Amino acid sequence: MKVLSIPLHDSKGAVLHLDRVAISPDNKLLAVTHGSTLQWLSLDSGNALETVENAHDGKLAKVV
Repeated sequence: MKVLSIPLHDSKGAVLHLDRVAISPDNKLLAVTHGSTLQWLSLDSGNALETVENAHDGKLAKVV
């Protein structure tokens, strides 16, 4: 089992609790959400590859 520190934070740096977690079919990416914030993590490094705020609310998403 691999243990990762989940780097999902809001714009003020507060740690967010996860609503959903999904792993890619090739076991290389982890997608995690909190509310409308979506983040992709590398399962090799544990680093956040991309963060999208407002991903699920129908508004224009902001990639961070």
